[in-house]
Amino acid sequence: MKNQLIRVLIIVASLIAPRLTAIPAITEPDLSTTEFTEPEHATTDRLVLAYHYPWYGYKEPRQWDKQTAILDHLLLGPYRSDDPNLIDFQICLASDAGIDGFIVSWSGPETTLGRIFQQMLDQIGTHSPCRCQLCVLLEHLANFPALSSEKLRLALAYVLKEFGKHPAYLRVDGKPVVFIYQAHTLPLDRWRPLLEGLTTDYGPAWYVAVPDGWDIDLEYLSVFDSIVPYADKYYSDQVLTNWHKQVAGRLKTSDKPLIVAAIGGGSRIRKLGFDIDCSKGQYLRRRFALAQQVAARWITITSWNEWYEAMQIEPSREYGFEQVRYVRQLAAAFKGKVLPLLDGACLSVKQHRSGAATTGLWVKNTGTFNIYCVTALCSEGRREIIAYVLHPGEDTQVQFEYTCEQVVAYLPDGMTVGVHPGL
Repeated sequence: MKNQLIRVLIIVASLIAPRLTAIPAITEPDLSTTEFTEPEHATTDRLVLAYHYPWYGYKEPRQWDKQTAILDHLLLGPYRSDDPNLIDFQICLASDAGIDGFIVSWSGPETTLGRIFQQMLDQIGTHSPCRCQLCVLLEHLANFPALSSEKLRLALAYVLKEFGKHPAYLRVDGKPVVFIYQAHTLPLDRWRPLLEGLTTDYGPAWYVAVPDGWDIDLEYLSVFDSIVPYADKYYSDQVLTNWHKQVAGRLKTSDKPLIVAAIGGGSRIRKLGFDIDCSKGQYLRRRFALAQQVAARWITITSWNEWYEAMQIEPSREYGFEQVRYVRQLAAAFKGKVLPLLDGACLSVKQHRSGAATTGLWVKNTGTFNIYCVTALCSEGRREIIAYVLHPGEDTQVQFEYTCEQVVAYLPDGMTVGVHPGL
């Protein structure tokens, strides 16, 4: 028995794919068709946000990614949304991809989603070294169409009072950001006194109305700070450009943000009356280009992990880190930033026999960047998860019943770190 410390071997995924069939090959994104105009706003004023759903792992079957409604499948298999390691993975990867915040589905503090949202806030505020923050997507009007104004006020008051000053909650110019799904189902004359009262009691906030499409009276902009449809999946680029120009015209004398919605995912989606070809990031590229064209200040991405609608950018077995890589490059261009070169990656591995049929494995990130989806490729074609994410300087130890033949992990740009441990 001997231990062998192996320094890093960084290999482009496409070069190792023939030997590592369990890891999807990833190619560089083609951004040649995307044309960007010079930003009209300060780059610090630009935000990229992604919708996030913390509802996985609670309803049967628990192996949710095996349901027929799921077209794409998580790279490391199904998870529970309250897993602290999973939360760390999602927040850090989103931050490394240039996403400034998650717009998290929320239906009240008494719900499972509410409990996990609080957990995510506290975990980011206490432990996470990443910059990604959270804000609420208030789902009350979608879940309870006949909700009274008073109950809606109580829900919003809770958000402002309990989350508004939390260090991990998204604030712009000191004001908390609140997205409200299906806001237009409540008449405008009920919204006006409601939001005015909240401002008096808790201070100003950014309120964004989120309809499914553009079936909303733009007069809602007299009360809300902006309007952005959930996904804009029913409209041509020309129709969207016209809508955004109308919204921009109403916002031009204020500091309120013009927002463009982008769509993620890699599959072609044919359901619910629409047909979306998301392959090769074309929806993402077109929407980021539209945002530049109309001088939008914020972009929302649908979504980080809406696996049931196949519009997720979270890494999948089918597409690897492809969508994250697109977002990383597009977000940097949108903000006018230069992407850092990820040339400081270093992974160290030790392997030893700890018994007749047990192998011990020690893995450490000795580089300067987060590495993701750390996986052991073992004998007999087995794949064993080591960690969702390892931060610089962080290590972990695991035991397997099989000999490890290679340890692989991903960098935020989709490059693969591969190490062959000795024994």
